[in-house]
Formats: sequence, structure tokens, C-alpha cells
Amino acid sequence: MTCWDSKGNGICGTCARKGPDDVEVLRALGWHYGAGITIGGSPYEALLCPACAKDEKRRAVTKVSIEQDALPIDWGQYRAVMKGQGGHTR
Repeated sequence: MTCWDSKGNGICGTCARKGPDDVEVLRALGWHYGAGITIGGSPYEALLCPACAKDEKRRAVTKVSIEQDALPIDWGQYRAVMKGQGGHTR
């Protein structure tokens, strides 16, 4: 779906709501605009109205419980070693 209509007005990529034809005015009104190149090298352009942008919050990361035995860390290497009284002699 394109971000602009034939008259140059902005169109929301989610709900197809129309907005002004200037990117700076759209951003001032709370619209989210992004343009650039993807990792694959193809160009992209995205436009979201304030109502749809509000719903696009970052999702909370769910914490996964890991069993202590499943951890691949060798805790023995971090154990404190008692130092001796002095140096070695021959």
C-alpha cells in the first residue's frame, strides 16, 4: 500500500486515514513517518496516523525460566583461591 494518494495527501498504512501532504506537518500532528532502505536493499516508506501509532507500542518481552542446571556457565572458574604465605623456594 502506498503512503500518498494522487493529490499528495498522506495515507495511514493501517487504517487508510488521510492527512496533510507535508511530512513536517504530519509529524507535528502526531503522525509517524519512516523512509529508507531495508537490509535487503529495497526502498520502503511507512506512514501511521496517531491512533494507529499509539497501538504500535513495543511488546513486552516475556521472561523464560531457565533451570539452573541448564546454564552453560562453569562457576568453578570464578571461585576464590586462597593465597599462600609466600613464594616458592627450590
